[in-house]
Amino acid sequence: MLLVARGFPPYADPTSYRWLRFVRALVRHGWQVDVLTVRAEPLAEQYDERLTAQIPAEVGVHRVYPGFYQKRVVRARREKIQTQRAGSGGTAGAARRPRELPLRGVLRRMDEALERFKIPDPSFEWIPWGIRRGVALHRACPYDLLVSSAAPFSSHVVAHAIARKSHLRWVADFSDPYLLDPFVQRSAWRRALDGRMEGSWMATLDGIIVPVQEMADLYRAHYPGLQGERIHLVPYGYADELYATVAPRVLPGFSIVHTGVFYPGMRDPTPFLQAVARVRDVPLRVVHAGGLTDAFRRLIEDLGIVARFDDRGFLSKAEVASLQLGGSCLLLIGNKGGVQLPGKLLDYFGARRPILALRNDAHDIAANLVAATGSGEVVENEPGAIASAIRRLHGWWSEGTLDRRFNLGAGGEFAWARQEEKLVEALARHV
Repeated sequence: MLLVARGFPPYADPTSYRWLRFVRALVRHGWQVDVLTVRAEPLAEQYDERLTAQIPAEVGVHRVYPGFYQKRVVRARREKIQTQRAGSGGTAGAARRPRELPLRGVLRRMDEALERFKIPDPSFEWIPWGIRRGVALHRACPYDLLVSSAAPFSSHVVAHAIARKSHLRWVADFSDPYLLDPFVQRSAWRRALDGRMEGSWMATLDGIIVPVQEMADLYRAHYPGLQGERIHLVPYGYADELYATVAPRVLPGFSIVHTGVFYPGMRDPTPFLQAVARVRDVPLRVVHAGGLTDAFRRLIEDLGIVARFDDRGFLSKAEVASLQLGGSCLLLIGNKGGVQLPGKLLDYFGARRPILALRNDAHDIAANLVAATGSGEVVENEPGAIASAIRRLHGWWSEGTLDRRFNLGAGGEFAWARQEEKLVEALARHV
């Protein structure tokens, strides 16, 4: 099998880790696996060289040129983040914002203007090198199956070209929707182009993998040909062995921990931050591990809660797990639209800590799952409701009853071992 995955260790984002787990499972089941990916950029935000040690020795990893432009954007972003953290002493606020150099400002605005032309997404540069290497690999030693992993969706572009040139069976893993993503705004010309591109993928591939049932239903409705065994449900998971062996990083006092990335308009922390500002009488520490935009840093400053917000930046998976295990409770902001489930919820199940889930609409899969399992407190994503929930959680923590109020053993069906079995079974149907 050839896996086309631009995201693969040492990149440490959720999709890269998902396929590290799946590759290891396939090797255990006797599959011969090669991986086609890019040469990794060490300055990327989610990068962990230690993950490469977990790639089985039997796996051939073929790395191609990632491109000239985007890696320089990544470097500039990383340098900016490091400067902000150095100037703020590790807190969320930027105590001293360096003046942007004129040339860098011009380049940043140019990059923003070019965003709509990055097809299918900003990772597009490696596509020609990926196609050429993939076709050559198949000619040298023919594969039985081609699999691609997205996001980023450039992996599907590469795999589509390889499949058409080599007549390979192709299965594509969609961690998120592409054309049907409700949070991506497209111009008319771009939507038409992306529609033709995704339609061509669907006409070529033999099967797709999606992480939630709601996404499977969405794709079946839009592409009637995706019926029966052409679509497979394989959720994300949590590493139960990691949570069983990592020591909790115990945090003093009452703490709310959030791990992952905030997204404006999708998983927006603004109501939560406003709620934190409302409960100044509650001894509270918010600990965040992940990305934090300039706009959110300014909001934290404007609300006067810099001293209550501990920004840890991007951490390794073990460090994230330790932080989750040590928190009083874990913050989850769900997704609107009912087609995406934040993978962090499954990690939260692994940590077995109470969850504060902020519901974004009636179709919020994550909030509904927390409510159904009794694993946390679910409230509407608005400041008043969140402030009241923080007071309740703190009160229960103060009296020593917080953990007993929730089902902290929920979500066992999402352990990675179960998802690995589903993946192996799904791919075996296409060989």
